[in-house]
Amino acid sequence: DLIPIVGTKVDAPATVKFLKDYDVKTNGGVKYSSEKTGLDLDTKNGTIISITIYENSLMYGNFTKKLPKGVKFGTTTAEVIKTAGKPTTSYISSGYTEYVVGKCVVSYWFEEGKLNQVTISLK
Repeated sequence: DLIPIVGTKVDAPATVKFLKDYDVKTNGGVKYSSEKTGLDLDTKNGTIISITIYENSLMYGNFTKKLPKGVKFGTTTAEVIKTAGKPTTSYISSGYTEYVVGKCVVSYWFEEGKLNQVTISLK
């Protein structure tokens, strides 16, 4: 589960293991990303403040593990809502939906009506 990683220090043992397991490397201090596993992370003062998960990115690769709240890439907004429940915020025109989960906001982004990106960020 990626949600608990947001808000952790990059040098915490569980975070170090996560970064290694997902082949995530630093790009110079505040930015961490993988060219293979579809992840891009932002940090502030050594703390992970957001994770962006890509279905299929030339720059970041493809994320193939479980997504937050049990949703799947390639699904429609209606399918995401059916799986994840009523969103905190939703924009019908773009399909964008957002859920508050603990200390985080999980945002679902759609292209041509299909889920292709998820962002987990601190509130």
